[in-house]
Amino acid sequence: MESVEIISLNCQGLRSVDNRDTLFSWVNCCKADFLCLQETHAVSEEEMSLWLKSAKDNGILCQEYDCISSPGTNRSSGVAILYMSKYDLSSCARDDSGRMVSARFSSGIFEFQLCNIYGPNKAKEGDAFFENLYAVLPPDLPVILCGDFNTVVDPNKDRRGCNPFSIWAYNWSQTLANLMSSYDLHDAWRTKYPEAVEFTWQRPNNRQASRLDMFWVSTFFLQLILTVGILPFFRSDHSYIHMKFSVPTTANRGPGIWKFNTSLLKDLNFILMVTQFWESWQREKNSFFSLSAWWDAGKARLRSKIRTYSRKKASTFRKHIRTLENTLFFLKRRAETGEEVNGLIADTKAELEEAHR
Repeated sequence: MESVEIISLNCQGLRSVDNRDTLFSWVNCCKADFLCLQETHAVSEEEMSLWLKSAKDNGILCQEYDCISSPGTNRSSGVAILYMSKYDLSSCARDDSGRMVSARFSSGIFEFQLCNIYGPNKAKEGDAFFENLYAVLPPDLPVILCGDFNTVVDPNKDRRGCNPFSIWAYNWSQTLANLMSSYDLHDAWRTKYPEAVEFTWQRPNNRQASRLDMFWVSTFFLQLILTVGILPFFRSDHSYIHMKFSVPTTANRGPGIWKFNTSLLKDLNFILMVTQFWESWQREKNSFFSLSAWWDAGKARLRSKIRTYSRKKASTFRKHIRTLENTLFFLKRRAETGEEVNGLIADTKAELEEAHR
């Protein structure tokens, strides 16, 4: 068995270079297999692909992701699925309004459908949108339907302080109930936490909040889910949701190929470490029978030192990020109980953004 992790996030626009760079830096820390984004504000599939390629070429995004997307406008909508290159994409469907992209993925003997959506917030458009998913979701494969639904299942548990007369935005429609029943889909987070009250969206003053972002999964997945949760994100008024599940596999993955991280060339401590090593290694030439043996041994030792340095640096960075994310998580909890911690939340978000920048 191996695990697969999926993250869903309403990123609220990626047209700014700074927004994209900090997001992709954050993605490196997450290391999810699939990243489902809503509100990318990309105006074409080519633009979204170029953003991804630029992040890779500039060393900002170190994970090997491919991308499929449905473009929106430069001010709204746009959805995308970033997926690790090790997964095979066999088919893909998208709408023409930047609200849905769905694809069939496989890895070894395992195959499933992943559908990423950004739901409308009005009843007429919402009913039509979700009815159109019948033509996209296959009846013969396990399904994961995720994204920002722009509505909630149970207003008593899934919203706070919102307008009770906004029938679509804050009350599950019959259209959605029929869709989930037809495909036997289950709210993964609510299945695991039947009585919990948590939200994925809230206003800065904490007076209004809703659980709009969800994973709905086929019965097949319910016994395979390892973790499912809601965590705050530093650049959006939406939290991100994540789910990890195990899948059957027939092959063990190898150790992979080591690649030098060229961003280390801007690290003054790294440069000093390499300089000092090479100066001392120059004095070891007479210890070897030939110059080529000395050269090969030096490269091997240097590679070992680089890998050790990189691991320590990455570990320090991850610990710093984890500390800030944990702080943000508990500050959000305190805010939900009425404590005045908005200033601390803003400071922590700014620190996270600066760290990823």
